[in-house]
Amino acid sequence: MSGVLHFVLMLVLVAIWTLRDKDPEGAAKQPGRSGGIVLRTTQPQGERYDTQDTLAAESLAAQSNGDDSFAAAASTAAGASLDRWLPSTLEGIGDTGLGNDGIPNTNRFGEGISGRPIGKTNGQGARVPLFDLVGEGHKFVYVFDRSLSMGQDDRIRFARNELIASLKSLGSTHQFQIIFYNQEPHLFRPSGSRARLSFATDENKTAAAKFVKSITPSGATNHEKALMMAIDLRPDVIFFLTDAGDGLTGSQLERIRRHNRGTSINAIQFDQGPHDGRANFSERLAHQNGGSFSYVDVLKLGRGR
Repeated sequence: MSGVLHFVLMLVLVAIWTLRDKDPEGAAKQPGRSGGIVLRTTQPQGERYDTQDTLAAESLAAQSNGDDSFAAAASTAAGASLDRWLPSTLEGIGDTGLGNDGIPNTNRFGEGISGRPIGKTNGQGARVPLFDLVGEGHKFVYVFDRSLSMGQDDRIRFARNELIASLKSLGSTHQFQIIFYNQEPHLFRPSGSRARLSFATDENKTAAAKFVKSITPSGATNHEKALMMAIDLRPDVIFFLTDAGDGLTGSQLERIRRHNRGTSINAIQFDQGPHDGRANFSERLAHQNGGSFSYVDVLKLGRGR
């Protein structure tokens, strides 16, 4: 029995001696350290030991990542600030970009840059007269009533003659369109071209005069449709002529004003006798769209011309 007891005691001592050099189960093994400053930190996943070398390496990596993040953020901010000022689309350039005279073609297909034109008074724009009104710019649209009432007192003949005379003030670098309307608009289309502005070349002005002389009065009137079509051509100036005292309601005038993007509308009203001083729809149309109004007594017009 004594021998057995000593043998068991010896086995226990051997086991204790063997287990003394092992790490406790579940404990984090500490890294080897060879001198110098060691920083010990307690983290959720266990204790961490850092030397001067590991701290320096991590600091350099953090700085590099920070520089990359800053550069990316700066690039994004710069891009955003540029996008804020750049237009989302470029409008008004046709498929060639130039007109027949080598001028930027901003209205080739009835489209252009919205807003009042830049440089209207830079010496290159035309000053276009019509019945004592003057329009200034590079692009002009004439919208003339041709309804049945324009056949009275020879009104259509006076309107046609004045329009042809007005076209003579345009140079070849200026553009124009003519819309005679009753219940439907009737546009000037040289050589069967699509509805657009034409350059005021001698050839086009001759064709326009022929077109104007061919117009005869007929039908009723739809002022709004013709005016909306003219505004869509984005001219600098519209000359609107009618002999109707009534024609556009307040809501129609408001729709035209909202649709307009910088075009001045000069309005001329034909009628018999002196102006009674009351503002009709033509005068309100002009005042709401940055233009001028002129009243023409057709009786005096007939006697004086």
